Amino acid sequence: MKKIVISGQIGYEVTAEKIRNRMNEAAGDNLDVKLSSPGGFVFDGLEIYNLFSEYRREYPQSQLFLTLMGDASSMASYIATNPAFDIVRAENNAVFMMHNPYGVTIGDYRDMKKSTDMLSGLSKILSNSYATRAKMTPAEAQKLMDAETWYFGDEIKTAGFADEMIEVSDKQEKTAALSHAKLKFENLLDKMRESEKSKKDISRAAAMIPVQTEPKANDKPKIEPQPDTEPTKNEPSKSSVTVEDPPPAANGDNNKEVPMDIKEIQDKHPELYAELLKAGKDTEMQRIKDVKAQSLPGHEALIEQFVLDGKTTGAEAATAIIKAENELQAKAMSELAKNKPVDGANPPDPKLKEDQIDLNTPIETRAKAEWDKSKEIRAEFFDKFEIYLSFRKNEEAGNTKLLGGVK
Repeated sequence: MKKIVISGQIGYEVTAEKIRNRMNEAAGDNLDVKLSSPGGFVFDGLEIYNLFSEYRREYPQSQLFLTLMGDASSMASYIATNPAFDIVRAENNAVFMMHNPYGVTIGDYRDMKKSTDMLSGLSKILSNSYATRAKMTPAEAQKLMDAETWYFGDEIKTAGFADEMIEVSDKQEKTAALSHAKLKFENLLDKMRESEKSKKDISRAAAMIPVQTEPKANDKPKIEPQPDTEPTKNEPSKSSVTVEDPPPAANGDNNKEVPMDIKEIQDKHPELYAELLKAGKDTEMQRIKDVKAQSLPGHEALIEQFVLDGKTTGAEAATAIIKAENELQAKAMSELAKNKPVDGANPPDPKLKEDQIDLNTPIETRAKAEWDKSKEIRAEFFDKFEIYLSFRKNEEAGNTKLLGGVK
């Protein structure tokens, strides 16, 4: 059995590329998936969700087990509802949260309308998966998402999102666990709001979902087969489609259909030609807009290439950009590893011992010293020392557990 750990923020520490690599290593083995995440970007979450679905389709004989550890909020909870998992277990101090996807939109009322439609469509996709896992209706799941619903411990199983519970020795008190989970989620939202990636997230996610389009007015009408009877002389045809008699063929075969070229359409049917021209222009403009929506800093040349090739769709551009970005990051990490200092090259400064806090002093005193010293701590706990003190007391008592990827 191959273990896959999903720990951290989706789209940051947790990427589809890392999950895909682990699945490639598994190559049909059973999967033991450990999940602890406050959520993250919708596009990345959908891609990871789809990876597990694809693994199930490719290796139907394998078994997939999922364990919720600590926190499964937002897109992490959506991943947990994937029917590809045979068994979902939750630790009895875990937190599970479901809500509607968020998006950042800049533009006029048309852009806002498009964003609203995309968010609404994505919400339906998410609510269907929640409903399937918990055996409820999509409407019931949507109400829970609208309310931003939080579950703790056994509540996750009672709600239908877990099949089994796992007892852990360091179980937290519910209020403390939810407070800590909400802090991590709010910190993640602040981080995402400042990211340029947020402006493209929803459009990229929507591009992954196939859309059924209604036939356009200028689509070729469907001609129903007619009975094998000849119409009475001078009786008009019952077909609603009028077709001009084709010109005689050079070889005398009038039964062959002679297609019109674009020049003939322009000359004989100028209105149809104008509609086709406009439709083609609108389609190409929309394609270019969708491609440009996938832009990421550092990949401008690739986007320009897709714009000019006249065929790459927004979804295809998004996939290519993600691949290019992953390759760029892998190269950067490789270069960083090459330049990593040798162990012992920078020995610790002995002066740091002077800043250490006596562990025998009361927790209130130590927490206050940590609070005053660290801007990062104050930012993480929204400048509310009482919340940080409560967290430190729980941590001191062994009532919290920090998982990899959570800072």
